[in-house]
Amino acid sequence: MLMQFLKKTIGILVSKSNINKVTYEINLPDSLEAPIYEGQKIGEVIYYIDGIQNSTVNLIAKNTIKKLSFSNMLTYTLKKWFTLLR
Repeated sequence: MLMQFLKKTIGILVSKSNINKVTYEINLPDSLEAPIYEGQKIGEVIYYIDGIQNSTVNLIAKNTIKKLSFSNMLTYTLKKWFTLLR
């Protein structure tokens, strides 16, 4: 499972009257192709205030996902099998 996080924390200073005007858009590709490496950019979050773009933050992969191969799948299956037998 791919975990992601924001590359940086963002703070936006807005007045109370504009707090409901803050929106965001998450841009992710329809699919990602393995391998995906820890720290790799996988998307972005764009923040808007009253429809005007304010800032953009990258979404970063928190862990590495290996490309699926027969040996990787066999190793995974055997580990799960022996875990069940404990």
